[in-house]
Amino acid sequence: MHTLDIRLRLDQGRWAAAEALVDAIPVGSDWRGVLISFGYEVDRLPTRGYLLRTAGRPIAVVHPKAEPSEFAKLDPDGRPPEGALLNDCVADGVQYGLLVTGSRFRLFDFS
Repeated sequence: MHTLDIRLRLDQGRWAAAEALVDAIPVGSDWRGVLISFGYEVDRLPTRGYLLRTAGRPIAVVHPKAEPSEFAKLDPDGRPPEGALLNDCVADGVQYGLLVTGSRFRLFDFS
């Protein structure tokens, strides 16, 4: 919250650009609509989830969940959702992963 409420707000150029992006999101958009409105390409991965690209370059793996409580539930193999996400990020060579549901996002930096 500090990054958004203090650091980003104090940088007027970046704050104005962020406001413009948010204003362009269609009302009621789900995670895919939000990411597409930000200019990302969303490609289905063969086993699970999606790969975000910008200018053709892979940026992040997205694992959609049916509801927010699934952000904390173990998968059938006993892995936490962020563990499966990390494995897919490594496999696809990206630094970022997102757990998403509806319009809620949880961003992970696996650098």
